[in-house]
Amino acid sequence: MSQSLVSIEGLSWHCDGRQILDNISFQIEEGAFVGLIGPTGAGKSSLMRCCYRMNRPSTGSVSIHGRDIWQHSLKDNARQVAVILQEH
Repeated sequence: MSQSLVSIEGLSWHCDGRQILDNISFQIEEGAFVGLIGPTGAGKSSLMRCCYRMNRPSTGSVSIHGRDIWQHSLKDNARQVAVILQEH
């Protein structure tokens, strides 16, 4: 059985006392093409911020190649993840 490239398990995130993300789980296999779509305010950007360590999830985990992104240094994670943010 191959390991997922990205694995999100039971991810929830709260901000200012509000639950923004609730128990999200999915895996992305290497070579997959994935789109994240939804209405404004659905939590797409919040989910992505948890995936690239801008926001720490309240619960759950984000793993890349089976390694939790919060268990390693920023430098180590930067070798695995790159983000280009949309300008307003």
